Amino acid sequence: TAYEIKECDWSSDVALPISLRATPAPSIRPATPPRGGGLQDKLRDAWRRWRGPARSETFATPAEVFRSTARRFPTAIAASDGAARVTYAELDAASDHCANLLRAHGARVGAVVAVDLPSSIERVIVVVAIAKLGAVYLPLDATLPEKRRAFILETAGASLCVASSGPYADGEGDLRQISIEAIRACLSKTESGEASAAATIDPDSPAYICFTSGSTGRPKGVAIANKSLATFAPDAAARFSIRPGARVALNTAPGFDVAVGELWMALSGGACLVATEARRSFVGGKLAEFLDAATITLLAVTPSVLRSVPPRPLRALGCIIAAGEACPPDLVATWGRGRAFFNAYGPTEATVYATVEIGRAHV
Repeated sequence: TAYEIKECDWSSDVALPISLRATPAPSIRPATPPRGGGLQDKLRDAWRRWRGPARSETFATPAEVFRSTARRFPTAIAASDGAARVTYAELDAASDHCANLLRAHGARVGAVVAVDLPSSIERVIVVVAIAKLGAVYLPLDATLPEKRRAFILETAGASLCVASSGPYADGEGDLRQISIEAIRACLSKTESGEASAAATIDPDSPAYICFTSGSTGRPKGVAIANKSLATFAPDAAARFSIRPGARVALNTAPGFDVAVGELWMALSGGACLVATEARRSFVGGKLAEFLDAATITLLAVTPSVLRSVPPRPLRALGCIIAAGEACPPDLVATWGRGRAFFNAYGPTEATVYATVEIGRAHV
C-alpha cells in the first residue's frame, strides 16, 4: 500500500501569535503560485487546480455569507439533529429573533457572548445570531475544569452566556445567562425579525475568540476578524465541494477552532449541519454509528479520533478533513480509499486552516 500527497499552500499570511485584544489575523488568501520548471511546473499546475475559479461574490462579514446562502437556497436543510430539522429560510428567521433576544439581554456590537451548548440546532441558531448582531462568539466547553472556564470568561470579558445547564445555572459573577429553551422558542416565531436584528459591523472587528490549549504555557485567547472568517468560509466550501445536499458532522469540540470552521463552511455552501445532541465529541464505534446512521458526507476530525473509529464502508462519507495533529500515512491508506482525504494544518491565528495536503490512497 502506498499513498500520494500533493501539498498546496492555502495562505501566505500566517499571522504571528497575537494576544486576545491584538489586531485580528489577516484574511486567508491563496499563495502566489511557484515559478520555474520541472517539479515547480507541476506544483504550479496543482496550485491552479486547487485554487479553483475566482469567486463572483466577496463578503466582509460571516453574516453576509449566511444571508447570501439563505437567499440562494432558502428551502435547503441547514441543520438537523435526527428528530428535527430547519431550512435556511427558517434558520434565517430564527437567528434574527435570537439576535434580538441577545440584544434584549445587553449584547451589542463587539460584545463577547459565551456559548455553552451541546452539538445542536440551537447552537447553530446562536452562532448565526451572534454574527448578525456583530457580537463576538466565545465557544465554551462545559467539560473543562471550573478554573479554566472562569479564566476564559474573565480574560475574554464575556458578560452574557447562552447555556443549557450545569455550571452557569446560577450565573458566575456578573455573567447573565440565556437558556437553551429561550433559543428554542425563536424557532416557533413566524413574524420577521430582520429589521431589528440588523447591525453595522466593522469587517476588522473580531468574529470569534478561541483559546489555545496552554500546552506551552498559559492559555491565550486568539481573536479572528469578521473579514477573515468571511473569506475562509466560502473559500473552504468551494475547495471541499460543500454544497446543498452535503451533510457535515457537527462533532468537533466547540472550543477547537475547527468546530468554527466546519460550521461556517457548511453554512456558506448550503450544506446541512448534522448535530449529535451530545456535549462531548463522539469517538470510536459511537462515531462510526453516527456517521453511518446520519449519512454524513463530510467529517472534520483529529487523526487520533479517526484512528479510534473501527474501519467500515461508510459509503456516504465522501470527504475527510484531518486536522489538529500530525496525520500518519497509514490513516490515509485506511481512510483515503474511494473518498477525498485532506490533511489540514493551521495555527489558530491563521483562521482555522493555513495549508492543506491532498492525500490519495492506492492499493
